Amino acid sequence: MPMDKKYENVCHNIRCLWAIHGLSRTAMAKKLHISTKTLDALETGLFPERIGIKLLFHVQLAFGIAPKILLSTRLEG
Repeated sequence: MPMDKKYENVCHNIRCLWAIHGLSRTAMAKKLHISTKTLDALETGLFPERIGIKLLFHVQLAFGIAPKILLSTRLEG
């Protein structure tokens, strides 16, 4: 599915968090409670609708970043 503009930052920020924390593909997927296949989709800019709010919740739990920040700000890293 093509990425909705509102999720551009989310995909970008997940890639940044992954790089900043130096996690393996499997470790990052486990932290976010998603499959590595879904992580691959996020990495390429695809945001599967079925994971929406759950993903934002798990990013907040794992990395302490509020959904509002994840959606509206581009992290550097």
